[in-house]
Amino acid sequence: MFLENLQIHALNQFDIKTLKIESSVLETNPLNDSPVKYNPVLLPKVKGEYQCVVYLSGFTGNGPKNFNFKSFEKNFIEELDEWTTSGALGSKIYLFVDAWTSWGGSQFINSKGCGDYENYIMTEVLPELEKIDGYSISNYAVMGGSSGGYGALHLSSKYPEKFSHCLAVAPDCDFEISLKPEIYHAFADIDNKGGVLEVYKKLKSGEFNTNHKSFHTMINVLAMAACYSEVDSSGMPMLPLEKEGSFDHKLWETWLKKDPLNFLEDRIENVKKLKTLFLSVGEFDQFLLQYGARKIRKIFLKNNIDFNYEEFKGNHFDISTRRKKALSLI
Repeated sequence: MFLENLQIHALNQFDIKTLKIESSVLETNPLNDSPVKYNPVLLPKVKGEYQCVVYLSGFTGNGPKNFNFKSFEKNFIEELDEWTTSGALGSKIYLFVDAWTSWGGSQFINSKGCGDYENYIMTEVLPELEKIDGYSISNYAVMGGSSGGYGALHLSSKYPEKFSHCLAVAPDCDFEISLKPEIYHAFADIDNKGGVLEVYKKLKSGEFNTNHKSFHTMINVLAMAACYSEVDSSGMPMLPLEKEGSFDHKLWETWLKKDPLNFLEDRIENVKKLKTLFLSVGEFDQFLLQYGARKIRKIFLKNNIDFNYEEFKGNHFDISTRRKKALSLI
């Protein structure tokens, strides 16, 4: 028997649908990435009104990748089905955002280097989701870890009227500690490969060994530059470091404006409107995000924000262990 499409999950509580968006917002994106996006959706088998969780993936992840088979363990989709079946979580709609770019991610913001992914989510994805027959959405939560946690903080603090709940695990933050040292480590590799434009060309042609540790450092820096920095005449993101070691502090300020330590302060009245605010981080985070999370905690405490905060005995690659707790709060 042949099925119409790939079927690898037999779920008790959900049907899997795909929200295809032929994005006009992303049609002229600077990377010439396809404006056609595929956003998987878990819909409860019984139609009705539900809360919707918008899930934002971490860097180099993407919405559809959450549906991949995992060896010797359940993937996130199977866990959600199990938690819902057991009653540990109430039934919800889950939207897995496709925000992939050629650099490996968009941070879910509007940027000169990647395109207007924030507008894509807010003006195309969510309105189209709300048209689905037989379902209505009572309220939204936005959830993610790492880059997805950054996106959750950004979108909820900018659009509290849309997102009532923010669940952020190990969000990218405190760029001075977590990102600036990476620029110094990556610069020699970028320079050795001919500069940013040449790296981009080689990335598109598949010439890199993506499993090498230095690759991740290099691509992380360039992806974040594409999201946070200015672009040069070729459309490539600009780095604030020069080969002789001088640092462009004015350009770096452009990056820092997009640091949660700065934009959360600016949007504190919006943050106060959130019904749920969950911030979690591992004590041994490899990217030192625990220090930034502690500073965000101070911002919330100083401004009398009602929030849930935890540090767990783990590292950046244990983010998935916090999902159940986060979802249990909403």
